[in-house]
Amino acid sequence: MHVKQIKKAKNWTTREVQQVATLYKRMQELDAAGRLGRGKDFTKSGMVKPLAEKLGRSVPSVECKMMNMSYVLTQFGREWLKGYKPLSNVNGAMYQQMARQFNLIDEVA
Repeated sequence: MHVKQIKKAKNWTTREVQQVATLYKRMQELDAAGRLGRGKDFTKSGMVKPLAEKLGRSVPSVECKMMNMSYVLTQFGREWLKGYKPLSNVNGAMYQQMARQFNLIDEVA
């Protein structure tokens, strides 16, 4: 009998979270300028795919991290990026790391 092995998900590094946060912020800027979406200059999927490939992550994995960022933003009363509905499964350390990326909290000493 052949048993399919399940690949264990690797933890997200600080650098990876920074790169996803940078992309999220860029998407927010483009959205505010009316340049993000179907029929516009940029699409979310068109921007996420290259980053996912660069990070060696799946597109759904990066999109899930974007939804985690939306959740963190909502906790500080900030606008989140439409299409990345807030997803609350963020552990404490990741929550703080994401909040720092958006300058919502000071660096922890």
